[in-house]
Amino acid sequence: MQFYVTFRAHWRKIEITTAKYRHWLRRLGRNLFWILTHRFYIKKNQKKSLSLLRLMNNSSQEAVIDKTKVQRVLDDLTKNTASINMGSPVLLAHLQRYVRDATVLHDAPQLFIDISELVKKDYATGIQRVVRSILIHWLLAPPSGWRVQPVYATKYDGYLYAHHFTIKLLGSDKFFLKDTPIAYRAGDIFLGLDLCYEIVIAQQNFYQKLRACDVKTCFLVHDLLPVLMPHYFPNVASKLYRDWLEVIVSSNGLFCVSQSTAQVLEEWITNNKLKPRGNAPISWFHLGSDLQNSVPSLGLPADAELFLKQLQQHVSFLLVATLEPRKGHKQTLDAFELLWQQGHSINLILVGKTGWMMNSFVARIKSHPQYGIHLFWIDNASDQYVQQLYEAATCLLFPSEGEGFGLPIIEAANYGLPILARNLPVFREIAGEYAHYFSGYKAAELAEAISNWIRLYQQGLVTDSSAMPRLTWAESSAQLLARINPGDYINQ
Repeated sequence: MQFYVTFRAHWRKIEITTAKYRHWLRRLGRNLFWILTHRFYIKKNQKKSLSLLRLMNNSSQEAVIDKTKVQRVLDDLTKNTASINMGSPVLLAHLQRYVRDATVLHDAPQLFIDISELVKKDYATGIQRVVRSILIHWLLAPPSGWRVQPVYATKYDGYLYAHHFTIKLLGSDKFFLKDTPIAYRAGDIFLGLDLCYEIVIAQQNFYQKLRACDVKTCFLVHDLLPVLMPHYFPNVASKLYRDWLEVIVSSNGLFCVSQSTAQVLEEWITNNKLKPRGNAPISWFHLGSDLQNSVPSLGLPADAELFLKQLQQHVSFLLVATLEPRKGHKQTLDAFELLWQQGHSINLILVGKTGWMMNSFVARIKSHPQYGIHLFWIDNASDQYVQQLYEAATCLLFPSEGEGFGLPIIEAANYGLPILARNLPVFREIAGEYAHYFSGYKAAELAEAISNWIRLYQQGLVTDSSAMPRLTWAESSAQLLARINPGDYINQ
């Protein structure tokens, strides 16, 4: 109550000279009220609460009038607030930092982050883990002098600020900020972080408009698999993906999740004669390995503890991947059938939701004589559960025939889990000498590789994956930001 009276008194003493200044001050009052009413949340979630304050401050595109006068008012309010016992000095620190940033960030350029697919639904795929992880790190530690603005669109509507989604991501459900159309100006940057090719195709004229206004556009390229392996995807996917690629090559920058993917993209653009249409610079970075810092989903099944102990009684191979034709599930199950017939008492644990063109394989799993004995399928594992499976398993088996990166490889290394992966250039790039590799697409070839690996394991000779060079998500986010290089965009 004392704060409210003090604030109202100062409000009456201030000479409001413009409508814009009045609107800004009202917003400040709402934000101060939010600080007071969420003091316990702030105390426990300092970075997230500061990000929420930034979001509230950034939600208006109006310029601040007379910054010197505004700063004097804010200093006075801060001084009076210091005399109030709010239960924690953390609150005052947040308020003081917010006051310092208020007049600076309000005029700062915006880094638009397109998360259109994630806003619609989190399918818990590897790509969406990438989007969540990078987004949360930039929200909690935004690049200096920039406003990070998550945005989204549909095939039919323009881009909106994703305020509602962002507030939920930051852990608050008691504050509402309406999603409004984005406002942009020269010097801003638009990054297509999410994979939403239908929306990008529909919005291609908007990207041209952005570039005409000196707003730089750039996109993340997770892989080129639908155009490289069209037989493993639904019929429409290959054409949509090609159309998406033809749109983004006209952007100001393309960022791939591995050097291998960057090389493949360069070759594909050259082979398809797209250079005259667009010559976007191509660079690459690597993804993070710390699953616990990727906004992980939580929850364990009731029998989790018993199941994990059961896995540790046998050599257990873990395959983490959505059930898709290219992921190597069919070859893997064929190989394990050979090994079981040979008398190997080993487990195969499949972790991943059902993708496309795999209904017959799902039926095969559920009717398999080893299902529930040595063959297990977990189709709805939380990230928390996946972490515990990494810890309980004996080996990560990664037989995918094509990937842009291969997140499970570095996630497994984070838990010291040995790795047996298909001999692909991208896996060599990521895992190097810290994994075992196999070649061939026949069941017998994979069965032999697994049998040889088991022999090495029994002799204590398997390669230790824990020394594999890898990034945290904080480092990965910083690496991508360095590739975007906002300072260079401003100076162009």
